[in-house]
Amino acid sequence: MSGVVFGRPYVPPPPVQPPSWTGLGVQWTGWNGSTWDLMSGAQGVALQPGYRGFGNPEFDSYRQQGPSVDGAIYNGFRVKEREVFLPLLVYVSGQSGDGSAGWLDTDRRFFDTMVPGKTGTITVTAPNGSSRTLDCKFESDNQQAFDNDPAFVGWAPYGVTLIADDPFWYGEDVEASWGVAATDSFFGGTGSQLFFISDGAGFDTAKLKNSGQHESYVEWTIKGGFETIKVGVGSNVVSIPFYVQDTDKVTINTAPSDMRVMVNGVNKTSLLTSMPRFTPIAGGVTTNLSVSYTGVATGTVAARLRTRYYRAW
Repeated sequence: MSGVVFGRPYVPPPPVQPPSWTGLGVQWTGWNGSTWDLMSGAQGVALQPGYRGFGNPEFDSYRQQGPSVDGAIYNGFRVKEREVFLPLLVYVSGQSGDGSAGWLDTDRRFFDTMVPGKTGTITVTAPNGSSRTLDCKFESDNQQAFDNDPAFVGWAPYGVTLIADDPFWYGEDVEASWGVAATDSFFGGTGSQLFFISDGAGFDTAKLKNSGQHESYVEWTIKGGFETIKVGVGSNVVSIPFYVQDTDKVTINTAPSDMRVMVNGVNKTSLLTSMPRFTPIAGGVTTNLSVSYTGVATGTVAARLRTRYYRAW
């Protein structure tokens, strides 16, 4: 008698001390403030296999070639806007009720967070608690085709495309302060940040490390008083041509896309005698900062960098 005997395959035992594995968290925050946990899908919207836009961005490389020179001379690169693709499953979670009414409520509330021209945020949280964010605008649901009535079966797949005009993932801010320690927040906000206050006479040793991967520009906050003061990176500095009183708060954004000087919330950029040229701090580099003043200094100078990364983790 002949035949085939099927036996259970050998399964090795688990290790004595298995490693601890924790997954990534992925959250979508819509323009209206509504938040959705896409990784767990607890609210009825779950991320499916095949999502894109979380890795390295696309970029253009620039090279110069000459007829009598072999090869090429590398002249840098430009990171393109980032396309993010989210394959999603919308289903009845119970939080919006059961049945057709529950599915329709979940579907409507989620897509109310995606309005053309308005910005939402993807937040990816690592197992150690650190997070990176990407601001995106809704681009398309790719003319989703339905094979059945989703309100009847209680679920529907979607392929959502988002565009990040600013292609970088932003991590925790890096901040430092020199001078007389202030008791309130320099920059405000509720996000996590790396912050420390240096010794009182530390203007001549001011430095800052960009813990991100891409270059970033410094945002300065000066709290009076200073008779005159200059701040910058290297030889590229901005000189404040007026007395900073004890009650004044001066903020200087040095990013070329949004360069401005604000005094107590009022734009005073026009008071500068010349338009300064600012130097970014390269990713992974610690750079000496330039802080100089005249007269008796009783205030504090703080610097902040928004760290920029190419990938979501």
